[in-house]
Amino acid sequence: MNFYKRAVRSVTRRLGKTIVLLIIIFLLGSALAGAISAYQAVGNTESNLRRNLPPFVTIQMDWDGIIDYGHPAPEVGDITVDLIREIGQLSYVYDFDFSLMDTLISFDLDLYEPEGVRSGLFTPQGDFPGFFQLQGVEREEVLFIEQGVIELVEGRTFTSDELNSTDDERSVAIISSGFAQTNNLSLHETFTLEARVLDESIPGVFGPDMFEEEKIFVRTFYEFEVVGIYNPIEQESTADENSIEAEMHKNSIFNRIYVPNQIINTTFTFQVEGHAAMVEEVGFVDSPFSDYVFDIDEPEVVSFFVLNDPLELDAFREAVDPMLPEFIIIHDLLNTFERISTSMETLQQVAGWVLWGTMGVTLLVLSLLITLFLHDRRHEIGIYLALGEKNSKIISQIMLEVVAIALLGMTLAVFSGYLISSEISQNMLHDELAQQSHESIIPMNAQLGRAGLSDMAFSRDMTHEEMLEQFDVSLTRLTIVIYYGVGIGVVALSTLIPVIYIIKLNPKKVLL
Repeated sequence: MNFYKRAVRSVTRRLGKTIVLLIIIFLLGSALAGAISAYQAVGNTESNLRRNLPPFVTIQMDWDGIIDYGHPAPEVGDITVDLIREIGQLSYVYDFDFSLMDTLISFDLDLYEPEGVRSGLFTPQGDFPGFFQLQGVEREEVLFIEQGVIELVEGRTFTSDELNSTDDERSVAIISSGFAQTNNLSLHETFTLEARVLDESIPGVFGPDMFEEEKIFVRTFYEFEVVGIYNPIEQESTADENSIEAEMHKNSIFNRIYVPNQIINTTFTFQVEGHAAMVEEVGFVDSPFSDYVFDIDEPEVVSFFVLNDPLELDAFREAVDPMLPEFIIIHDLLNTFERISTSMETLQQVAGWVLWGTMGVTLLVLSLLITLFLHDRRHEIGIYLALGEKNSKIISQIMLEVVAIALLGMTLAVFSGYLISSEISQNMLHDELAQQSHESIIPMNAQLGRAGLSDMAFSRDMTHEEMLEQFDVSLTRLTIVIYYGVGIGVVALSTLIPVIYIIKLNPKKVLL
């Protein structure tokens, strides 16, 4: 009789022991299925959260690293247009753009005060001018409109000729409807902004009267034609709408003026060259801004990269890190749930410990149980050995018996383990997220400063209820394959250990 028939008869004749083994495997299999499902659920949930975040990143200065460096301040690399273009050519990038930033002044224009902003909070007082932020646009397809930051309500965007114009004193602009209404501006009308360099040789030039005419070393004016009017697209946020930071963001986006990058190159060059001429003419000046101006070769630049897939962020980071100067880092929207990410890592660790613990307990319990069962069959095994049966066939017979019962028990345990893990792991996730709750919902913050990215549609606030909706403990093909692979592996190892021990004994000792 071959070992296959012996295995079948052994299972059917020892029905009581077969049922006991089946029940124990069912219980252990339920626990194992639950542990695997919970482990997979945490990973699936984090992947779903990543997929639901817009695949938007930027590069910026590592302020935390600079602060931790201490004094004297470290040399920080530059974020250049060439570097941005090089990163934009990587295969991970679906689209990219960049904005040059500058600020000009005007004594004739007023800042628009959005609804909800405290009256007079950002309005210049006395003899101070208004400071108007220029945000550059590089191409005709304005990324801010494409990605839902603003919507064009009148007019148009910039043409190719306008984007590449070398006219140093005249340009085009897209302004907000609130700013237009405040200053009685409409399409095709013009407004003027000023750039000036102060004479730093004058004592107290940076005092309260710094904008007096006699303090000016050189100035110039730039005329802008309104070709488009936009409205910001309001983003849902859980931030305190009454906070100074929230009001600053709201004020910023309504008063932002979009212009071609080329005009910002012009305004910046004027100020740097004017400062250099002033220093050359008046000699050494002791100014808090002198060293700063001479250390900057290009205007402030803010980059925008849209990735093909949010899950490619880590690969994108590995590819870009070697290209970045010191103290320049990648800033990504995963920071919007940085604390939540820590919670997910904790849950993943707990689920991993439970999985390994369950595997260890299963291995130990089955090894002891099978050893007990084989002890009752030692005479049977001794007879096989005495008759010259090969060790491999004896092992195969015992393995076949146990694995056949295990497959049945594990199949029955799949769904019970799934139900258990679904309830337990979801409760764990809910409790963990509930602890973070309101304070964990972090919109893309003011680290990106003047670009106003905190109010951009690229960012997305997610409540813990929304995150729970991404919870996924579904029985995927991969989960089932892992379950059966791990389960059969543990069962086989549990069987192999006692069987090898017994067949290594002398047949006479076994039969005595």
